[in-house]
Amino acid sequence: MITASRLRPSGTTAQARRPLRTRVSLGHLAVFGVGLVAVVLNYSLLRARDDTVRVAVAARDLVAGAAVTPDAFRFTRARLDEQVLDTLLQPETVGQVDGWVATGLVPAGELVQRSDLLPVAARAGQRAMSLPLEPAHAAGGALTPGDRVDVVEVHGATARYVVTGAEVLAVTDTGAATGLAGAGAFSVTLAVDDRAALRLALAIRADAVEVVRATGAPPADVAALDAARAGAP
Repeated sequence: MITASRLRPSGTTAQARRPLRTRVSLGHLAVFGVGLVAVVLNYSLLRARDDTVRVAVAARDLVAGAAVTPDAFRFTRARLDEQVLDTLLQPETVGQVDGWVATGLVPAGELVQRSDLLPVAARAGQRAMSLPLEPAHAAGGALTPGDRVDVVEVHGATARYVVTGAEVLAVTDTGAATGLAGAGAFSVTLAVDDRAALRLALAIRADAVEVVRATGAPPADVAALDAARAGAP
């Protein structure tokens, strides 16, 4: 007669095998959770990096009138909308401005806008010089590249021409683009010779500049005006 004890395989015990779910420890779950978090974080970082673009910042102070070369820039990543991005320099466009001049001061580390740079003045021996001022002192801001202007310096009850017939190279109005007004928000860049650049620099420092748009009238006779003023009682 065969008994029940003889039906049990050799080496087994009477204890039932534990279910699979009881053999998954908390340690396994913790490892799985850490791995999942790492995957999610890596994915988020990669997505964030994909949303950024490389844009140029000034590697050193770019001063008004100074020519720039590609080593004047370094690059940083930023997340920007298309409208803002179109106003900035990117790695593929830096080569296009090699030899251009700065229209005003761009401090080291600041983003470089296309409007911060201009080609050298068209005529040999001239400089590109930017005048930061309020639109009300520059024909109401109604100036465009190619216009001819006179620059008047005012001191108290005395006024004199500093530059006449200067070509407008560019007009920058960042205040209109951002809705913020302030110093440097509006500027006019002129083509001037070396002597005129010095006279303009002194007038700008004195904060006493008026830009007058030429409308086809003959250029002012500066010498005659100075002589008349000298002979006035």
